[in-house]
Amino acid sequence: MRSLAHFIMRGRGHACGVALVGYLVPLVSQAAVGLVSLKKGFLEGSIVALWASFPVILSWFAGSFDEHNANRLLILVTTLTLFITVFSAQILRITSSWQSTICGVVFFSMVAVLGVSKWFSEGVDELINGFIVWLPDSYQIVSEPLERQKLWLISGLTTFSIFSTVICLLISRWWQSQLYNPGGFRQEFHNLRLSNRLMQGLVLGVILGLIFVRDGFMLVQLLLVPLLISGIALVHWTVQEFRLSSGCLVAMYAGLLIFSPIFPLMIACLGAVDSQFCLRLKLEAKYEPPKNR
Repeated sequence: MRSLAHFIMRGRGHACGVALVGYLVPLVSQAAVGLVSLKKGFLEGSIVALWASFPVILSWFAGSFDEHNANRLLILVTTLTLFITVFSAQILRITSSWQSTICGVVFFSMVAVLGVSKWFSEGVDELINGFIVWLPDSYQIVSEPLERQKLWLISGLTTFSIFSTVICLLISRWWQSQLYNPGGFRQEFHNLRLSNRLMQGLVLGVILGLIFVRDGFMLVQLLLVPLLISGIALVHWTVQEFRLSSGCLVAMYAGLLIFSPIFPLMIACLGAVDSQFCLRLKLEAKYEPPKNR
């Protein structure tokens, strides 16, 4: 991976080539866009993002004479996610703050997906109809009203945009660390912790959203994403600090995938508790990690 990162940073042509070819491999194009944006700034990142979105834009024009609005909706969301990566990388580049960056990713993704879904409402309907056909009748969403099905879809697209962007930014920062600051990424990620004030604002936003936004749980829960990532960082720090088995991390990620939404909510609560009480300091004070022999 370090060799790939080094190749990307050799010049604009190399970066654009990887971004273009990387379209065939999940996350590679987006991570290349993030790396260039972090190191060289907004303009260079935008140029690479344009090359990365070329196959997607080509798909748009190739299907310009058909009526598949659902495909156009997915193409727009995918393209916007590349540029959300550029904007979010600039936040990280300027502030060196993961909490600001993650909140920016959530905000940009929600605005982008909601805007595109409003603009391409026919595409949303087509995508729902195409998706529902493949689901068994026993799934709850099949019997839900259309408006709730739209919320499920918009929430899913926003979740895809948020997590793909965050994961690619993490990969980009890791690549940057390997090239210019070995070992820096691990320390940066392990120390990721939301401020108490931000945590309280996010929790308050979720509570108010659940009270005043009708059927808005699917969107409101996205406000918990920064707390979820903070909780994941705390688990990584704990495993590293106390020399625990890497199986703990495997179990955590398996739980996030299998026991959704209960397990992610538990990790988000862990992130909230860490913001309130700074668990790292308390754990370090109470337990002395085992020494290497």
